[in-house]
Amino acid sequence: MLKTEDPPIGSILIFLIFVSLFGLALSFVFVTTPGGTLSDDFIMRKPLVGSIFGALCILGTFAAIYPSSCSHVFDYEKSKQHQDQTRKLQTINIQGHHPICKIYYPHIMRVRNKIFCATCTGFSVGAIIALIGVGLFFFGPFSFGTKPLIVIIIGASAVSIGLLHSILPGFRVGLSRFIASAFFAVGSFLILASVEDALHNTSIDFFFVLLSVLWLMTDTALSRWDHRRICSKCASQSCCVNIN
Repeated sequence: MLKTEDPPIGSILIFLIFVSLFGLALSFVFVTTPGGTLSDDFIMRKPLVGSIFGALCILGTFAAIYPSSCSHVFDYEKSKQHQDQTRKLQTINIQGHHPICKIYYPHIMRVRNKIFCATCTGFSVGAIIALIGVGLFFFGPFSFGTKPLIVIIIGASAVSIGLLHSILPGFRVGLSRFIASAFFAVGSFLILASVEDALHNTSIDFFFVLLSVLWLMTDTALSRWDHRRICSKCASQSCCVNIN
């Protein structure tokens, strides 16, 4: 029987969304705060913050490049009907760690006859671009200035789109999801860099590094909920999604 209702959004996901959006709003507050009131003189601030954020980008890139790393997020199974007490699980074909199903075509990309997850691939490309930015900004002379409002607007917009693209209309092809996820990674770097340029504060920099991790967790949780929503509307009785 075809279901029409979306699965409920759990309290943890609601909390993640709220904190993520609050963090984005807070970035504007910090960037418009006079830098001299919060700045510190820790000489290793930029290299240390850049190293940690860069390491997170590298870890995210490896997790996105190798499908086995991402497949732990989604656990797809097929099973026989519940009448069989010793239900046997059947293996289903996976492409880009998504089930081979036309409903999931907007979630994948084809490159030279190979199939990739559009979201993971986009994030990996964005993380590589962010790594280049880390090298130029945290270890080089590049700067956005003392009041980088344009940068924070671009960064916050990119993170917002990357966070919410799973539930926003208009992202119905793999390329759009690829671009949104690439912007998400780059946007996280832009926010961190603009806050550092405005405040020069080690504790606040680390706060936004942690926020970037929370944004990624929120994006993953929203994507999982979107997969549950997609499969809840599927008429097939032989395929189910098990997301804990």
